[in-house]
Formats: sequence, C-alpha cells, structure tokens
Amino acid sequence: MTLLAGPGLDREVSRRVLGIDDPRVPPYSTENRAADVLLWRLSQRGVAFKVQELEGQHFCMLWNGAPRGLSTGRSPSRPLAICRAALELSDRPPAARTSAEETVLA
Repeated sequence: MTLLAGPGLDREVSRRVLGIDDPRVPPYSTENRAADVLLWRLSQRGVAFKVQELEGQHFCMLWNGAPRGLSTGRSPSRPLAICRAALELSDRPPAARTSAEETVLA
C-alpha cells in the first residue's frame, strides 16, 4: 500500500506513532519543519534516525537498538519518507515488538 502525503496521513502519524488523537495536526508529511518536529519527538523516545537524499529520492531510517527495531521509508519528498518510516515502525504487530519498542511507541 502506498501512503500518500496529506492531512489523512498526518492524522495517522499523530495517532499511531505519537499517540495523539486530534483532528488538527501539523503537516508532518508535506513540510520539512513539521517532519523535523516528528523526528525530534521520536528521538526523545529513544529512536535514532538518518535521513539522506540520493538521486532524487529521500531515504529515512529509524532504529531504537531493539531486535527488529529498524524501519525505513522512501519518497521523492523528505517529509513523506520520514512519515513512511515512522508508520512502518508503528505497524509491526505487538508480538514482533520488544518491550523497548513498546515504550518508544507508547
């Protein structure tokens, strides 16, 4: 499934990744400044990240040191790559997560 940038994706990121259920959320998937806030919030929960651009594609890697604690996102847009990686981290079934990951995603 391809995740498209926009308000719907921003609400999903807010709800599933940050645990905030509010219809008014920052434009995480379309604006660099809001995506940087998302990265900062994740880093406050122990998630490390790397974002880079290569040949017109942005790549985001998020990891927290736990087994299977790596997620990735790719997009022509930096904010969308970040959101895709964040949602991938939150999409793992609870059985596949460690207690450290549960703390990060809580």
